[in-house]
Amino acid sequence: MNKNTQIIDFQKMYKLKTPASRYSELSVSISEKGMLTISSSLFNKMENLITKL
Repeated sequence: MNKNTQIIDFQKMYKLKTPASRYSELSVSISEKGMLTISSSLFNKMENLITKL
């Protein structure tokens, strides 16, 4: 066996849950000037719901 080769036992590995990305959050924010901002995730979800109507 090549000394640079390792055998990986996938049965001994643990699956880690990745933290939620802030870009996947459904959010709305309003600036001090009154500007409304909708997250892209929320926008896409709303767009999908509208197209189904």
